[in-house]
Amino acid sequence: MRRPFHHDGGFNWIATSPGLESGDTPEQPNRSSVILYEDGSPLAESHAPHAHIRTQGGGRYSHWGREIHFSSSDNSDPNANGRDYLARKEPNRVFEAGQFRRRIEPSEGQVDSIFCRCPVCLGLDHEVLFPSFHGEFVNGEYDGCAVCRFQTIVICRGCGAVFRNPVIPTLNQTHYQLPGNWDPVLFQDRFQRLADQIAPRVALAPGALYLDVGAGPGWLAETLRIFYPQMRTVLLEPSLAVATAIKRSGRDDVVIPSYIHDATLPQNAFSLISCCGVDYLFQNHRRDMAHICELLNEEGVFYIERNVFIEQKAYCQFPIRDLEDMFGPNNMMNLWLGRDQFVDYVNQFVDVFDVIDYVSDVAPDIIARPNQMRGVFGRKRRSERVGGSAPRNWYGDHILALRAKVKESSLADLRALAGDGIRKVAVSGSEPEVTALLALIQECGLFEVSRVEVAPVGQGGRDMGWLDDTLEVDGYLIASVEDQNRYLAQLRRAGLGGKALPCFRRGVSLFAGTTGDSGPLQIKAFLPHLIATLKTEEGER
Repeated sequence: MRRPFHHDGGFNWIATSPGLESGDTPEQPNRSSVILYEDGSPLAESHAPHAHIRTQGGGRYSHWGREIHFSSSDNSDPNANGRDYLARKEPNRVFEAGQFRRRIEPSEGQVDSIFCRCPVCLGLDHEVLFPSFHGEFVNGEYDGCAVCRFQTIVICRGCGAVFRNPVIPTLNQTHYQLPGNWDPVLFQDRFQRLADQIAPRVALAPGALYLDVGAGPGWLAETLRIFYPQMRTVLLEPSLAVATAIKRSGRDDVVIPSYIHDATLPQNAFSLISCCGVDYLFQNHRRDMAHICELLNEEGVFYIERNVFIEQKAYCQFPIRDLEDMFGPNNMMNLWLGRDQFVDYVNQFVDVFDVIDYVSDVAPDIIARPNQMRGVFGRKRRSERVGGSAPRNWYGDHILALRAKVKESSLADLRALAGDGIRKVAVSGSEPEVTALLALIQECGLFEVSRVEVAPVGQGGRDMGWLDDTLEVDGYLIASVEDQNRYLAQLRRAGLGGKALPCFRRGVSLFAGTTGDSGPLQIKAFLPHLIATLKTEEGER
C-alpha cells in the first residue's frame, strides 16, 4: 500500500487501491480474504469493526469495499513510522507456490460439545471433531473465511455418521443462488444418465403422480418426461426465485416453493419420488425420510442419490483435498455418511432393491477427480415399522477414512513447503502434536530435521534460548495447538522480528491423538504447522 494514508479519526487510517475489490459488506462481513502485513508480520485482527479500529487500534483492520481501514500495531502514525504495509489477497490454497492462507487463531474457534441426537441412530454419544466451517459462495466464487461459533462437526460413536450439531436453519443459504445456475445445459448429461437408469427400473401408469424433492429448476422431471409423457409432476423446491423461474417457463408442473417438512402433501399418493443430491440438507433427517415414505403409494418407488460421502473425492467442480473441502463448501450440508452406510440407512425406511454408481462430471475440463454419485432404489415397506432396524456401527471405518484425508492433506502441505525451498528445519511443539508432525516429515522424505524441542502443553514457547542465528535451518516447524502464539513471540524476540511469518493451512491439516480405550487415533482440530521462514529472495535475514 502506498502513502499517504488518509486519517479517519483516532487510530484509524484508510488506504485505497483499485485492486482491492470484493471487500466486506454489511451482508457479508467476513467476505474478504485480504491479509494486512506490517513489516512482513500479519496484523492482529481482520474484519474488525471500524469503531474498534478508531478507539482501540492495536493492528486491527478491515477490508471494506475497495478501502483498507487499519491501525498500526503500536498505534503510531503509519505515514511516519517507517514501516512497510502490504495488503495481500491470499487464496484458499496455492500448493504449487508453497503459500498458505492464515486462518483464525484456534482459541477463537473452540465450540463446546452440543448434545443433539444423531440423525441416523438417534444416539447421544458423539465425538466433537472440530468447529463447523462456514464458507459461502459469493458471485460464483467460494469464500471460506469464517468458522461457526454455534455448530460443531461431530461423529457419532454409535453408528459413525458425521453431522453438524446442531443444525441451525437460519445459518443456511439458498442452494441455487444465481439464474446462471438454472441453465440445464451444464447438467443435461448427468440427468440423462440418471433418467436412463430410472426408466428400466420403474414402471409408471399414465397419470401416475411423481414428486421430485429439491427439484431445482426441474431438470430431472423434464428428462423423465421423455419416458413417462403422461405422468403428473409435483416439484418441491424451497427457493422462491427458482420456483418462480419454473412457472415462468410455461411448464404444467405443480411447483411448491417449500421444504419437504413444511409441505402438506397427500399420503399414499405418489408412484415415484426422487430426491437427488439434497437429502444432506434435511434439517431433521429421520423425520423427513419417514415423511417421504408416507407419501408413497403401495407400489411406489423411492429413488435417492447423493455425492456427500466420507470417502468422496470431489463435489462437482471442487476436488476434496482436505477436511475444509469436505465440510466447508455448502453451509446447508448437514449429514455425511459412508457410501455403504448410506445404503444401510435407506434400507431402514424402504426395501432397497437396487444400488447404482455413476460419474457425474458437469465440468470435466476443470475437475481434478471424478464426482461419484451413489443412488439407491427402494419400494414402500409393508411388513416392518419404518425405521425399525438397527443400523450397523461404521465409526471405526469413518475415523480411518478421515485420518487418511487429513494425512493426504498434510503431506501435500509439506511437499509444498519443500518446493518453496524449506528443507532443513527445526521442530518444536507439544505432545502428541510433535510426534505426529515428525511421522509425517519422515514419510514425506524431503526434510532434514536438525533439532527437536518438546515442551509440556501450556509451557511451549516459554524457553527457546537455543534459538539463535547459529542454528542453520531454513525454517521452524511448530506443532502446538495451545502454545503457537508464544512460539511465534519467541521467534520474534530471537532477532527474527517481523521476519517470522506464521503460515496456517486453510483447513484441518495435521492430526494427533492417543490410542486408548475409546478406539482409534482421534482427529484433532485446528492443529497448525507454523513455519518461521529464515530465507528471503535476497538471502539471509
